[in-house]
Amino acid sequence: MPRPPKCRNINAEPQACYFKPRGIPLGELEEVRLKLDEFEALRLVDLEGMHHADASRKMKVSRQTVGNILASAHRKIAEALSHGKALKIEGGPVRLMSRLPKASRHRTTRKEIIMKICIPTATKDGLKAGVYGHFGSAPYFTLCDSQTLKCEIIDNGNLAHEHGMCNPLKAVGGAKPDAVAVGGIGMGAIRGLNAAGIRVFISTEPTVETTMAAIKSGRLKEADASCACGGHGEQGCH
Repeated sequence: MPRPPKCRNINAEPQACYFKPRGIPLGELEEVRLKLDEFEALRLVDLEGMHHADASRKMKVSRQTVGNILASAHRKIAEALSHGKALKIEGGPVRLMSRLPKASRHRTTRKEIIMKICIPTATKDGLKAGVYGHFGSAPYFTLCDSQTLKCEIIDNGNLAHEHGMCNPLKAVGGAKPDAVAVGGIGMGAIRGLNAAGIRVFISTEPTVETTMAAIKSGRLKEADASCACGGHGEQGCH
């Protein structure tokens, strides 16, 4: 199973996150998603003219990884321009590094940028919905944008799975969130989500709204083996 991608440091956010062809309604457009680490690699190498080795030191990744990130970014931009698609910049395994005066850099704080959060819920009440205690058996998933707090409700596409046979990616309906926040989840589901580049956080908050606030403030713990629900072992979603 592939390892989840390592967090990449970024030092700037885009001033605009959405670009579209003029005169075509949003509802008629396909989207290409450019991740924030891809944006950062473009900014450092293509805009500022850095060598890959210098950009890799800035982003805290290998030079080869910078090359791979750039190649992916170039393909996505070419696809959007060639086929008239919208370009949306969001998400990705990144940390925004605070720009502080040199004298205070030893106290630098890091803000995790996590754009789309998937939270299992019992109802379709958006931000007011209660966080469901078990990932695999939740009736719905509320997909929430961490910046706008706009919510999208997804039916659990894997609700009827047999015990021990949960497919976490099928469960979230191919929504490709950046992270999942849940009260309870099995180790198999944690590994399956991590392998797809989706981070998992354990939430004890009562609602989607308070969970989003906890994520943005960095209060939630990222899931590991000690957080997994014991009743479902290696394979379970819970």
